[in-house]
Amino acid sequence: MNIDDLKNAWNDDVSDETPEISIEQKNKINLPARKIRKNMRMEFLVNGRSINFRIFSRLDSYSGSSV
Repeated sequence: MNIDDLKNAWNDDVSDETPEISIEQKNKINLPARKIRKNMRMEFLVNGRSINFRIFSRLDSYSGSSV
């Protein structure tokens, strides 16, 4: 097929209507972004807790107290 034919077909197919998207479809579109956002939030909380645990466990070992 010739590129000029494709250009003409593209220009002839002028559509003023925008497709309707239902609420369910909008939720499906946003679902991957929500999953990534949730995973990043959970990862941030877990890393923060592990860093706090490491800091306080080292401070406890420096103070000379034994459990």
